[in-house]
Amino acid sequence: TYGVNIDESMGQETFEYLIADPCDPGCEAPDGFVVRTIPAFTWAVFPCKGALPVALQDVNTRIFTEWLPAMKDYEFAAGYCVEYYDNPTKYAKGTMDENYYSEVWIPVRKKKSPRAPGRPQGWFGDFFLSRAKKRACVSREIHIRMV
Repeated sequence: TYGVNIDESMGQETFEYLIADPCDPGCEAPDGFVVRTIPAFTWAVFPCKGALPVALQDVNTRIFTEWLPAMKDYEFAAGYCVEYYDNPTKYAKGTMDENYYSEVWIPVRKKKSPRAPGRPQGWFGDFFLSRAKKRACVSREIHIRMV
């Protein structure tokens, strides 16, 4: 299951939050559902381990206060943020389990005028870049069904 934050204007005052599951391109949505397409991006994917909501809130805070400000080569690309949630039935305490797994995906792009080379210091080992078309749950674009 996914949570998708959409703020296409990147106004930071309000955003749309959707609960989503992947679906095939061109699928017909059941009654009460809509199909939305998230454009293809390069995604910085941050694994998150721990009880919700605190663990996920901590990762989000660190992304926007530590990782993004220190990045020399990449910047936030668009007003989307995707949260992946593992199946809670796989954990003894569900989403409250200290080992519960989730991810935060943010779209990034190379900065047009990169700064001096060098690796940023701090919390940067726990993310990886993924081209959307290489993820198991996405093809060229993320197709999601929402309630």
